[in-house]
Amino acid sequence: SALRDVPPSGSMSVESVAVLRPVPGPNGQTHAAQMHPDGTADFVTWRTSELPLAVRWIIRNGDEDAAGFMMPSTAYPDGLAAAGRRGQLVCLPPGKTMDFAYEFGAVDAAAAAALAAEITAIGRPKQTMTGTTQ
Repeated sequence: SALRDVPPSGSMSVESVAVLRPVPGPNGQTHAAQMHPDGTADFVTWRTSELPLAVRWIIRNGDEDAAGFMMPSTAYPDGLAAAGRRGQLVCLPPGKTMDFAYEFGAVDAAAAAALAAEITAIGRPKQTMTGTTQ
């Protein structure tokens, strides 16, 4: 897909957003990794039962240069009203809390290779929405 690799700076004329529904592994967790040319990686690990979606966002147009490589989420990034219409809005009564656990960081090449193998074993997420803006 167009969002599988991060393009070079200045090479995109649009902002790209993809929403994915990650597949959990046997322990209920899923992982995403941004692999670097030197073999190291940045990663995020979370439970899909707590955060069922993931948002990948990239803009590299020369003026703006940013990428959210995989952001765990409860809803699409298109606003409160849209989340409510889809039944994705999470509302908590006063005094109540909700906990989400995720881990993120950077790993060396050996740990990145092991993580990549685990991600491959779990399988690819289902892409639920892709959008671009000018």
